[in-house]
Amino acid sequence: MKRKMILPAFAAALVLFSAAAAVAGARVGKEAPPHDSPMGPHFSFTRAQWESTLTELPPEIRNAIYADEALFLKEAAALIDAGRAFYAHIDTVVPVDPIDLRPADLVDLNDYPVRTSKPMQVRRPAAEAFAALSQAAAADGIRIVGISGYRTYAYQQRLYENLKNAVGKAGKAVSAAPGHSQHQTGLAMDFNSLEQDFDETPEGLWLKAHAADFGWSLSYPEEYEELTGYDYEPWHFRYITPAGCRLQRLFFNNIQFYLTDYFHRYDSFYREYRTHE
Repeated sequence: MKRKMILPAFAAALVLFSAAAAVAGARVGKEAPPHDSPMGPHFSFTRAQWESTLTELPPEIRNAIYADEALFLKEAAALIDAGRAFYAHIDTVVPVDPIDLRPADLVDLNDYPVRTSKPMQVRRPAAEAFAALSQAAAADGIRIVGISGYRTYAYQQRLYENLKNAVGKAGKAVSAAPGHSQHQTGLAMDFNSLEQDFDETPEGLWLKAHAADFGWSLSYPEEYEELTGYDYEPWHFRYITPAGCRLQRLFFNNIQFYLTDYFHRYDSFYREYRTHE
């Protein structure tokens, strides 16, 4: 008699367990598509292919990407479409490519509603972004002044040699070697002051809070000197597009170096599998 009571109870429990397992399986399947399924709509690579590009990232960056894959891939598509120049990695080891780069779309900032300390040029997208930033800053009572823009290889060489002669090896942390300066891309600018307490001024604080809204990213942040190879420079910003700044803030610990290092290495991968929906 007891056995007859146990069997129906066991059968009922088994049915409930099977149903729960089916629901759980469906949930897992929804959260983690098969590794051979396309990651669309922005890219046609499979999950397995894409995940292979993430393995060397710091765990906190990798986890942030997995937490919102759809947004990451949407912003990545916008950055890739903007062009390699906006995320090309340039540091003390990786040079500008080509080494004698002179961008074709350099414009005079005198032709834009911005303030500069001297005549200078930057690429057209950077000039337009600087003008938008300047207008927003002025509306808040802040005066942003460009004090350095595009530099030729020859100019950077003279600057580097002068600093090296003046301060020795320490000059490497202050000025980029020729062919290794973001300024040569025409997408980097120095603003207002070359003093490290610039970040405590109204202008420095405003840039820290708002520059990314216009696509400008701080290149050499404080406490990352060993990573970047350069001293903290609160005045040095690079235009990486608004999409690049969003990716940097949301997924790359808000550090430009991590962003450009990743997309520079996997540039051809993302461009090969880019779909245009």
